[in-house]
Amino acid sequence: MGSHIVDEGNTLNKIRRNFQKGPIDYTMPPDGKDAIGRAQIAFDNNEGCILRGYIQVNRVPGNFHISSHSYGEIINTLKKNINLTHTINHLSFGQRANVNRAVKKSKGRYGEFTPLNGHSEFSEQLGKTTNYQIDIIPSTFKAVALTSPSYIQRWTGVRANQYKFAVGSEYVGKEVVYFRYQIEGVTINYYQTADSILEFAINI
Repeated sequence: MGSHIVDEGNTLNKIRRNFQKGPIDYTMPPDGKDAIGRAQIAFDNNEGCILRGYIQVNRVPGNFHISSHSYGEIINTLKKNINLTHTINHLSFGQRANVNRAVKKSKGRYGEFTPLNGHSEFSEQLGKTTNYQIDIIPSTFKAVALTSPSYIQRWTGVRANQYKFAVGSEYVGKEVVYFRYQIEGVTINYYQTADSILEFAINI
């Protein structure tokens, strides 16, 4: 809480990409003339990057954000501006395997586990700050399994976090993408039930 961690390199990978030619197999060194030269090439080629991986967040309100301020000296030297036009391919909170299981079990009928997937924001001009306001809702999806031969109902649960979001932007001369999140204090439980063969036959 209150910490500011830059460049989550152990769990979050940044893949430089020329969107006409594909991924680039080198990374920008953190300092030195070589870094400035490679940054100039990246600007000349209109390169972008792909972020893939995960980060740890605290169970208290906070934010994580994408910006270029760790390379501010290089950018100022080149007198360049960053354009953070982006598309979110996947964003979820919690273990991705659990989120995938919850989505599969709910069959898209319950909850919003990945509502930002496929969402895009475009910078029509430089200096756009984008703010995502995210409310995380702890959820448990419980499906019933009928155990033979007595057909006793056995509950199997999947814990996953769904979320809802709102997005806004303003042009303040600084390109940053903020994801500001808070966690709701209640948990939503979804139950999927099924009748045993005997109950089904009686109802018929």
